[in-house]
Amino acid sequence: MGPHEVAEYVKRHLPQVKACHQRALETNPKLSGKVVIHWTIDAHGATRNVGVESNTMEASSTPACLQTLIKKWRFVKPCRNVEVSFPFVFQPL
Repeated sequence: MGPHEVAEYVKRHLPQVKACHQRALETNPKLSGKVVIHWTIDAHGATRNVGVESNTMEASSTPACLQTLIKKWRFVKPCRNVEVSFPFVFQPL
């Protein structure tokens, strides 16, 4: 499993990712920034060790929402564990 497959998976789940930001926009309509989430895809395709690597969105629920979402994702089973650091960039609507 390579970066392209991970990016395609994230792209298919963009509505859920955007929903995390939408909820945060209700309390801060100008909220923008970048959140980098790191996770491991294990040999079964499950996500493990999901954590925030960096975050420029102060006082936002978006990073925690992304962590919860990504913990539920299931990828195609890789040959070995895969480490992922993925940037999510958000802008106000």
